[in-house]
Amino acid sequence: MDVLIREVTPSDIPAYSALIRSVYDEFVAPDYPEEGNRTFYEFIDEAACRARLDAGNFMICAEADGKIVGAHEIRNGNHIALFFVAKDYHGRGIGRMLFEEARFRIDLAQPDVTEITVHSSPYAVTIYERLGFEKTGPLEQQNGIIFQPMVYSLI
Repeated sequence: MDVLIREVTPSDIPAYSALIRSVYDEFVAPDYPEEGNRTFYEFIDEAACRARLDAGNFMICAEADGKIVGAHEIRNGNHIALFFVAKDYHGRGIGRMLFEEARFRIDLAQPDVTEITVHSSPYAVTIYERLGFEKTGPLEQQNGIIFQPMVYSLI
């Protein structure tokens, strides 16, 4: 299977948003209150994704078999805002490929950055731990979004 990691273009936004929604609906949404799901759906709406892309958020995707199968977004230079891989592509190293590309680009653009942060869903904590992230505190909740603060050291 050939996988291409590349920057998201405006024409990718519908597929990018749809991929995130499908993975979220299956693996994260069942554990979140209605408010959290509503907050997340507003965040991944096509118009919201397009606005963040236009504003300069760093967005990359994984493309395989002619479709987007992975999504990764960095905001504020070093905070993972979105990180999803299509269910049928789990366990194939695509998440690691996306993270390694993001890490490389963060280091290239901002060599003084010493860490990457994320507010992980409870579902994804073990995935982030496998990538080398560590918990930085207890579970938190904001606008119905339940998350585990985590950090990855670049030094």
